[in-house]
Amino acid sequence: MEAYPRPRPRRPVPLKKTAMLLVLREGEVLLEKRPPVGLWGGLWCLPEIPPGADPRDYCKRRLGAKLASAKRLPLLRHGFTHFTLNITPVVCQVASASPCASEPGQVWLTLEEAAQAAVPAPVRKLLNSLQAV
Repeated sequence: MEAYPRPRPRRPVPLKKTAMLLVLREGEVLLEKRPPVGLWGGLWCLPEIPPGADPRDYCKRRLGAKLASAKRLPLLRHGFTHFTLNITPVVCQVASASPCASEPGQVWLTLEEAAQAAVPAPVRKLLNSLQAV
């Protein structure tokens, strides 16, 4: 009986985690331009914060805005060839009376426009899920 060589054991795929903020204001969502190099280089993306960080801090610091509400959505898993990304989506409704300044590289778009923009697949999935609600 011939013995076949055993396949090499697979290396475990590293797991990375992030939280993506779906910052909403009067029917529009905030997108940020990614740096030209690196993961999703040059694409528009939802703002990211470390998992467990407070979205109110981001909105106050980056937008000068106050949150009316923040709701966590179910975890979204996205696989890459060299790692898996666990995304915790958080829907953040900005208080209508809050000023919402945009910095260079930020844009407010309707959900329909944002879903048609140059965005990564998991961002498009999140935007489409919001449109369906």
